[in-house]
Amino acid sequence: MSKIRRVSGLKKLWRTMMTTRKSVALIAALLAGVTSLAIAQNGASANSKGTSRMATSGADALHGSDTVILSAAQRSAVWNDLSKQTTNQNAAGFDATIGTFVPNTVKIEPIPSKVAASNPSLRPYGFAMVDRKLVIVDPSNKVIADVLTE
Repeated sequence: MSKIRRVSGLKKLWRTMMTTRKSVALIAALLAGVTSLAIAQNGASANSKGTSRMATSGADALHGSDTVILSAAQRSAVWNDLSKQTTNQNAAGFDATIGTFVPNTVKIEPIPSKVAASNPSLRPYGFAMVDRKLVIVDPSNKVIADVLTE
């Protein structure tokens, strides 16, 4: 009898161990997913406007973020430099505002090296003149990062 009980007890112990191993594997997989999600979200922070803004690393420096911050003097200088180098484009029904997408009909030009040298934060962007507004655009996703007017 004791041998039968011992075998039965070993079977129960074996089932418990297998269930525990599956549980540990499941927990490890869940933690790995949570960790990767936390890492992905760790690069994003909120700016003063409450919108998400990605932290830039070496790889991200090739792409713009959702906004460009320029002083009043920089805005004036950028307007003077870029407005002379482009032609005004009309886009019916399009209102150029930060965070909106530029229509495919609008031709985006790269920021000239002279302007990028004096304003490094503009280096990853492109620009276009739309309805007498100078739009600074992230060329990778065509989202407007800033709008300058005279």
